[in-house]
Amino acid sequence: MSDSQLISDFFSRDVLLGDRALKAAVADRGEEALRLFIPEQEGYGASGLQIEQRLAKLAASIGANAVDYLIRVIRNGSWQSMLSAAPAFAGLREHKQRATEGLVDVLKQGEIDSQRLAIEALGYLGADDLAFCISEFAENGEWIPQRDHRRQPSRYHLDKFYFYVAQALIRMTASLTSVNAISRCLRQFRDFLPICDEVLGQNRISGWDVRFVQHNFPSRAADPLVRDWIASDSHFLQDCGVEALGHLRLSRTSAFLLSVLEDPRFNDSVRKTAGISLSEFADAGAAAKLAERLNSASDSPGFSWAFASLYAHDVAWPACDEFVEELLGQENNDSEISAHMIYSLACRGDTRAERSFSALNSQHLHMRGTGAIACARFNPESAREALFGRDEEANNPMELACILAAQVHAGHVEKVDSLHQALTTFGELPFLRPIWKREVLYAFFVAEGSDSERGRLWCEAALETPRRVVTEMQALLKRRAREVSANRLPRSQAELASAASRESQEVKDKFDVFISHASEDKINLAEPLYHALVAAGVTVWFDKTELKLGDGLRRKIDEGLARCRYGIVILSPSFLAKQWPQNELGALMARETVSGVKAILPIWHDLSVEELLRQAPMLADRLACRSSEEMSSIVAKILDVLKD
Repeated sequence: MSDSQLISDFFSRDVLLGDRALKAAVADRGEEALRLFIPEQEGYGASGLQIEQRLAKLAASIGANAVDYLIRVIRNGSWQSMLSAAPAFAGLREHKQRATEGLVDVLKQGEIDSQRLAIEALGYLGADDLAFCISEFAENGEWIPQRDHRRQPSRYHLDKFYFYVAQALIRMTASLTSVNAISRCLRQFRDFLPICDEVLGQNRISGWDVRFVQHNFPSRAADPLVRDWIASDSHFLQDCGVEALGHLRLSRTSAFLLSVLEDPRFNDSVRKTAGISLSEFADAGAAAKLAERLNSASDSPGFSWAFASLYAHDVAWPACDEFVEELLGQENNDSEISAHMIYSLACRGDTRAERSFSALNSQHLHMRGTGAIACARFNPESAREALFGRDEEANNPMELACILAAQVHAGHVEKVDSLHQALTTFGELPFLRPIWKREVLYAFFVAEGSDSERGRLWCEAALETPRRVVTEMQALLKRRAREVSANRLPRSQAELASAASRESQEVKDKFDVFISHASEDKINLAEPLYHALVAAGVTVWFDKTELKLGDGLRRKIDEGLARCRYGIVILSPSFLAKQWPQNELGALMARETVSGVKAILPIWHDLSVEELLRQAPMLADRLACRSSEEMSSIVAKILDVLKD
């Protein structure tokens, strides 16, 4: 393949062409591939998250030998070349120290444009230990790594650098596993914000500046977001933090978001954002929580958003026809909420979803796109006819993607090629609301099977994972899957629902529980609990009995976590102070997020409510045992859970 063709494919929005160009260039040219795609002069930029991901993969494939060259590009390259080089540093996190030294040298001696991109590169690199230093640098243009050496901020320098610092502080969190390190970055952003407001004017850092990079927040950022942003006095940070929790879509955060939705101490904008964030969830647990508090939450500014989407789930909703009809009648005032309501009715098989067919002719873009998907969910056979030719009439990339996905779900699987082509022109895919994004992505797995290469690559480009997309669709289609078993759905819809169901059974359980604990708590609590559970007939993964001489510690623990039904987490001051047990907790939380099923059984040990709220507020509202209880009582409670 020629250089020009490789470059064209690499920087295209076609995930297949881009991935193949990357692999071909690295295989055939080795380190020269770096200079091909990131020349020192007359480079190609980085237009979109998909290209940024590809540049990071390129640097990672070269490894340490890419560091010096990329720093040289940041220092001496053309603007477009520097734009390509900065995101490539996300692939060099294994060489953080060496890369950091070179980028700091650019900050000390480089030109302003090079310094801007050096800050951006430090963000991609995850150089969180420099969070304070780059903020100080932005204020006065000098590299002063000591905290006791502050100067009056310079408007000139702050105006040049504030945007790059703000986004770098968020990007730094992407690779962090330490909650404290994530907090350091969030607190630095919080402290940097009022300086920008004071020197440059209010709202210089916008919600879009944060929204564009919030996908970098790892799941571990949930507690720091609550503690450092949402608990702050800044309405802006509260709003950004609540929105970021919606992007994370962790099952454990839904109760907190619902509490924000109901809490009048938050302003209307933040409460509305909480409702929108809840609407991002495809989680029956979140729906059940909203159903339980329907009347108390219904007056909130964000209630309509949350209810319109979560009503899709088959939980014990109280009488709520009044709410449904009210939201269906909002097409002219808020078409997006009304469209979400129709989609939820379609997922439930409610006859009121018949209006999804008339929605295809709505004057509102959201209504037409969501109406198409709702048609396919409600009545695939009728949808096949109603959607015929609609893709040729679409006048917006999002609408086109939704219609093509709906045609696939309705049985026209050959339309998946057109869907792939449509997505190559749709740079906003990562920022779509999940209600549309997962339907569009799931179409590839429906048409091509669970090992779809295009599905995998488009999920990556959309900042999702195939497993999460499938799991969330399974949650939405749960009610319809039961109707399939009663032979009440056409074959194409039955295949769709059963495909989702098959995806969920990948790991066969071997143990009932895994005991996650700090070593300081082993003798007094973990070991006695192990023996008591075994005596009660429970199969337990316990490090003392399962780990043998020569075993790979991380591999064996990962294997144990994957093969247990539940994780008993002994929460103590020692547990919260150590990284290893928190890694185990993170794995269990990730499992809850993916499956939507409870996996964590907490036991509080020598731990106060205040301390847990300070260290891990998302765990504080869970019903837990206390180590002060009789061991027989703790075991009985665990046995009750295992019977479910």
